Amino acid sequence: MELVDIRDLFHHQEDYVGKKITVGGWVRSNRNSKNFGFIVVNDGTFFEPLQVVYADGLENFQELTKINVGAAIVVTGVLEATPEAKQPFEIQAAEVTVEGVSAPDYPLQKKRHSMEYLRTISHLRPRTNTFQAVFRVRSLIAALKVRDRNHYQKKVVSSAYNRVMFTKDMKKDYTILCPQMSPIHFDLLEPAIRSFGYHIEVLQNHNRSAVDVGLQYVNNDACYPSLIVIGQIMDALLSGKYDLDHTAIFMSQTGGGCRASNYIGFIRRALEKAGMPQIPVISINANGMETNPGFSFTPLMLTKAMQAVVYGDIFMRVLYATRPYEKEPGSANALHEKWKKRCIRAVSKKAPAMMEFSKIIRGIIHDFDNLPRVDVKKPRVGIVGEILVKFSPLANNHIVELLESEGAEAVMPDLMDFLLYCFYNSNFKAENLGGKSSTARLCNMGISLLEYFRKVARRELEASSHFTPPARIQDLANMAKDFVSLGNQTGEGWFLTGEMLELIHSGVNNIVCTQPFGCLPNHIVGKGVIKELRRAYPESNIIAVDYDPGASEVNQLNRIKLMLATAQKNL
Repeated sequence: MELVDIRDLFHHQEDYVGKKITVGGWVRSNRNSKNFGFIVVNDGTFFEPLQVVYADGLENFQELTKINVGAAIVVTGVLEATPEAKQPFEIQAAEVTVEGVSAPDYPLQKKRHSMEYLRTISHLRPRTNTFQAVFRVRSLIAALKVRDRNHYQKKVVSSAYNRVMFTKDMKKDYTILCPQMSPIHFDLLEPAIRSFGYHIEVLQNHNRSAVDVGLQYVNNDACYPSLIVIGQIMDALLSGKYDLDHTAIFMSQTGGGCRASNYIGFIRRALEKAGMPQIPVISINANGMETNPGFSFTPLMLTKAMQAVVYGDIFMRVLYATRPYEKEPGSANALHEKWKKRCIRAVSKKAPAMMEFSKIIRGIIHDFDNLPRVDVKKPRVGIVGEILVKFSPLANNHIVELLESEGAEAVMPDLMDFLLYCFYNSNFKAENLGGKSSTARLCNMGISLLEYFRKVARRELEASSHFTPPARIQDLANMAKDFVSLGNQTGEGWFLTGEMLELIHSGVNNIVCTQPFGCLPNHIVGKGVIKELRRAYPESNIIAVDYDPGASEVNQLNRIKLMLATAQKNL
């Protein structure tokens, strides 16, 4: 019989949950009722104790209800996760053996003892948290003294790396792989960048296999989006489909406090671990963090990219607002495919024709606005959250399709709004954090330029019968600042709160806030403000849904269905 240390259970919970294990220790407390009881056990290896649940099905149930504090027991059972309780897990006991009984007057009870009292029972002091901590510190000090006496010198291994540059010669015959984030947008961005001579390929392996591969190359305490991004890239490279000596990686880099700034480092580390250090990683950033002589954004390329983003935002807005009401099933998707081909032809031309751009926008909105519909009323559900989890069907478990299959209309704010948010942040930095006012003015010019790209779309959406135009970034900031500081600029920052308020003000009171594991900013400005939003807007129906590799899809589905049930009542 091999005992598992309680310390190992806390440090490696994922290795033991759901498995049958055996632990031994001393009873800290024993609470029981007629049919079951709870024993708190500590084995001295960790400060936190372990709770054991025992039921009247055990042969020695009556004996267990009478054991006192200080008794020595060995417990065998299954370790069950308890995320809703104070403790992270507990053992459902299948067998409890009492190795040594204890008297009712055992000196250590479940209460705080003074140091004076503990000195009178020195043989039992190691069982208290205070002296366990003291002895650990003493042990560490002794180890340090031994190290100094033996003149031990730690060998420092440099973490520096030689960055592989993407050169001009590589542009001719290198395939550039780009991880998928939003299919409705990236289907158009790919041909836009290809038109400038780059052999870029947006990966289509956004499936569970990519997540599993990501877990092999990224520590599982990193954020869920990083697992998906690195997983897609490594899954593609390991597939044997690409010539690894003529392949490069294309990845955006924000440069802020979000861990998305570290994706480049994650990718390079994964490539080195897999024996592919020769593959260059192209960082796409707006602040000069990294440059590559073989890849540069020109004004023409930026224009084409912005056109592709606007097309994608329009498709997302009109398709999601039409598909749940289409009279002929499949007609909305067919119309989307028809116009997507037209958009791909337009962005594939090297010269961005603004007249054609405006004409296509008017045509898309007109055709979707006039597509035959059924006259029904359905609950509208907004989707907000971390940018990748919000837009990626892999990350959010196809939430748009789920909502539509449950009889709702999905409402997704624009991708362009995130770019506007990044520009707008310079105003707060200039006013409050010592940022340059010239940078703020330049960013405000950028906002005006991006708004120019969707000027026609805004006008046509306002004139349409079934669609709503996007809010302006200044309005989002004014709404959000009553709930969070505009200094919250890590990750989605105040913008996430602003998106929820935009939805509420536009009549979309039902909102799903997608929360990826490991994204602390998202939990603060998303989940953290929901209570205040409900207080300010009692009609709002907002839920936060967690997404990570081990998240239960059943739990996600149940939370969403519960929200939809409330939405149906409020129709």
